[in-house]
Amino acid sequence: MSVIIISNASGGGGGMVDSVTAGDDSIVIGGTASDPTIETGTLDEIAALHPPVAAVAMNGEKITGLANGTAATDAAAFGQIPTSAATIGGLLASNNLSDVSNEATALANLGGIPQKVTVQTLASAAASITFSSIPAGYNLLRLVVVGRSAAAAETDYWYVQVNGDTGAHYDTLGTESYANVSTNVVNSVKNAADQWWTGSEDLPGASATAGIAGRLNIEVPDYAGTTFQKVGHWESGYSDAATSAGDQAQVNGICVWRSTAAITSVTIFTGSGSNLVAGTTAYLYLS
Repeated sequence: MSVIIISNASGGGGGMVDSVTAGDDSIVIGGTASDPTIETGTLDEIAALHPPVAAVAMNGEKITGLANGTAATDAAAFGQIPTSAATIGGLLASNNLSDVSNEATALANLGGIPQKVTVQTLASAAASITFSSIPAGYNLLRLVVVGRSAAAAETDYWYVQVNGDTGAHYDTLGTESYANVSTNVVNSVKNAADQWWTGSEDLPGASATAGIAGRLNIEVPDYAGTTFQKVGHWESGYSDAATSAGDQAQVNGICVWRSTAAITSVTIFTGSGSNLVAGTTAYLYLS
């Protein structure tokens, strides 16, 4: 739009503006020839015709009256941002990111999670520690336990069962190192046992020096596969050299479960049937 401007000015040799025309819709010309007005268009009109070419500083001021964003590139109103665990959990579940029953989909949506860790620590002595409902969707299961037995002896044994199987389906072949054996290294073979164990006194008991703990580490690749029987690596041991140089043991070997079923639970207990003491901690890693 343009407005004809009438001017009565004369003399002085200066030029006169007879009319004003807006260059585009970012400027609005109005009024009359004798009383013209010039206004800017609305912000959306200006932005559409003259988009920013650099960051826009707000000089420390707020943007108010913002509608809720809907597209991935929209700004979010403050009220849209979840602040409670329930709301955040709901959003994750709605996108298959926290639903354990749909963990395979969650993994796919996230592009794969490198590791899942579950930890159990005994607040009081207990006969066993069990990890149940172990999800599929990972490649390697790793079990790490640090603790001791309540058996009234210097040593005890680590026992491990999977999927609640109490049949003679476990084989363990290991090399045991002892400080109190003249040959120092002996072989241990436990075939068709009711659980994984090495026969090595690799778990400290109640007579061991206070604070001494044993360590168990088992790694099973393809734990959720159903083609092969499960074969893993067993490592365990403890050292109570403060009591005696002979109270030390270490075991390395393989452990086999004669089943092609996916591993969905693991139970740790002692060979003597005594409790695991309070503070015993088990870590289950899936990667």
